[in-house]
Amino acid sequence: MTNDPSVQSDLDAMLIPWGDVSTRRMFGGLGYFVGDRLFAVYHRGEVATKLPEPDRTQALESGRAALFSPTLGRRFGDWVSFPVDEDGGVDALLPWLKTAIEYVRVTPPSGRKTSGRSQ
Repeated sequence: MTNDPSVQSDLDAMLIPWGDVSTRRMFGGLGYFVGDRLFAVYHRGEVATKLPEPDRTQALESGRAALFSPTLGRRFGDWVSFPVDEDGGVDALLPWLKTAIEYVRVTPPSGRKTSGRSQ
C-alpha cells in the first residue's frame, strides 16, 4: 500500500501545530518528530507510534494495531502501527498520537547502540 497524500496532509494539519513538531522522510514514508525525537511514522498507509506500557498492550489487544515492521520481517523496536481507514481516518488515531508525543516528550533518549567494538 502507498501513502495517500490527503492522509499525510491531515496528519500534518493535526500534528504540526502541537509545537516543536517537524517531519522528515523515513522508510519511504514520513516521520514526525518532537524536537529531535521520533514519535510517529506514516508508512504504507499506516501510522506507527511509540507507546508506553500498558497503552502498547491495549492497542495490540484491541485488534486494531499490529507490531510495526517497516521492512518485511524486521520490527521497529516496540512500536505499533494502526491502519488509516475510512472509519474515522486520522481523527480516530488522535488519542494514540497524543499519548505517543507525550510519552516521547517525557522519556529520556536511550542513546545510540554501538557495535561494542573499540575505536
